[in-house]
Amino acid sequence: MLAETRDITKNKFCNVLINLCFEDRSKAHKLALYVKDIDNIVSSIKDKDLLNHFDQIFTITEVSNKHSRNELINRARTYRTISEKPKDEYKIF
Repeated sequence: MLAETRDITKNKFCNVLINLCFEDRSKAHKLALYVKDIDNIVSSIKDKDLLNHFDQIFTITEVSNKHSRNELINRARTYRTISEKPKDEYKIF
């Protein structure tokens, strides 16, 4: 399922999700779908600084928590929107 994600995402989540499969296969599958969906949004971020910043907060802990996951999705969408604008229109935070 993570075959379609960026290498950094595969490296970060693959082993964690495989280990989780042994405990709770259903939860691992759900989290893998969330990771894939979030990475799909993130993969369209054009600005490297924004992408690197997002990758720092894109963790299994954040994906596992419903509230944090929603924040991640919203942040990914915001970063994508920002990265579509000319760089001189925004500042990297």
